[in-house]
Amino acid sequence: LDNGVVSSNGADFWFEAVTATERYLVPRNGAKIVRMGVSTPGHSDCAGANFGTARIPLQTLPAGTSLCARTNEGRISAFRVENNVGPSPGVLTVSFTTWVKRQLPIVTPVPVAPPVLHIIN
Repeated sequence: LDNGVVSSNGADFWFEAVTATERYLVPRNGAKIVRMGVSTPGHSDCAGANFGTARIPLQTLPAGTSLCARTNEGRISAFRVENNVGPSPGVLTVSFTTWVKRQLPIVTPVPVAPPVLHIIN
C-alpha cells in the first residue's frame, strides 16, 4: 500500500491460503488493518479506526468491502476489495488510496536583535 506494488518484500498484507477454501487477509511487517464495511472511508475515518493485527477470513470480504490500514511505514490507507476471490487458485484485486504522512514544519527560532535605544540630546 505504501508503494503500489505487489511484493513479498515489505508488503502490508498477505493473501494467505491455508487450504483451497480457508483463506485470509493477513497484515504483515508491522502493518495493521480493519474491516470498515461497504461505504468508502476517508482519511479521518481510517485515522480514527481501531486497527488490529488479526487475520480476516476472506469469506467475510465480498466484493465492495472497504478496509483501512496503517501501513508498515505508518501511513493511513483505505482499500477496497474489487472482486469475489472465487475458488482456488483465487485472485484478490484491490483498489486503494494511501495518504502521505504529514510532516510537521520545523520551526527554527529566529534570533531577535536586542532593542536599540537612541538617546537624542
